[in-house]
Amino acid sequence: MIDTVVCDVGGVIISFDEAVAARIEAHHGLDTGTLLPAVLKSEPSVLAMRGAIDGDQWMTAVSDLVGRAAVLDWLDYHGTLNEQVVAHLKSVKNRGVKVVLLSNATGRLWDDLRFHGLDSLADMVLCSASIGQVKPDSSCYRHAARQAQFDLNRAFYVDDTPSWVDAGAALGMRGHVFTSADALERELAALGWLP
Repeated sequence: MIDTVVCDVGGVIISFDEAVAARIEAHHGLDTGTLLPAVLKSEPSVLAMRGAIDGDQWMTAVSDLVGRAAVLDWLDYHGTLNEQVVAHLKSVKNRGVKVVLLSNATGRLWDDLRFHGLDSLADMVLCSASIGQVKPDSSCYRHAARQAQFDLNRAFYVDDTPSWVDAGAALGMRGHVFTSADALERELAALGWLP
């Protein structure tokens, strides 16, 4: 019996529009396609996501790549909330199912959740920068299970990255590759968690 939902945040609960990044690039005279790699994929960003450097160190390093003003503009953007997914998770939680958010993210995650009023959505939020573990490392999923006190074999894992879902499934979780709120709704209903 599955009794826990483990859900990613970026790309599932909150989506980030690349067009916003393009507008920031244009406004600051940056080459097209330079902002997102700097703030998400650069070496300092990977280190911050692993908790190896703090937010101030990340800001200094990434500002050297694209400029502080552009980074601040990006941080002012908190993405678009998928209200349908949030409603599904709230319904599931109200039925007594544990909801755990597990995200590869910098400390910015907390700002995004607060901005969208999601402080109480989950029973526990686990951010890679805080726990020092990143998906798809098996240690990340095992750490989440210990911290949130759930059994991997009784967890339903939702993520928009297929290889990360595969990594969770290899540990016993039932995986769902997120493509839409409607598809997630059908899966949750099949589990008996939604009417």
